[in-house]
Amino acid sequence: MRPELHSTVFDTTMKRTGEVMGFEGPYVQLRPLRGGCEWDAKPENLSPAMSVNELGEAHQVDPIGFELDGPHGD
Repeated sequence: MRPELHSTVFDTTMKRTGEVMGFEGPYVQLRPLRGGCEWDAKPENLSPAMSVNELGEAHQVDPIGFELDGPHGD
């Protein structure tokens, strides 16, 4: 998988999620979502990941983490 620049991906080897910052040779350069040191990953070890906003929309969670539907939020 060759991800798009600034997309969010999961590195299955490092078990970490990061933002694609660039490409160097055969590697994809990733940065932790909350900042920090970048690391290099092989493209074949990456899978798409949802951003925090996409995850919240997919699970209908409000910004502070309460479910908006279900047994207690009807």
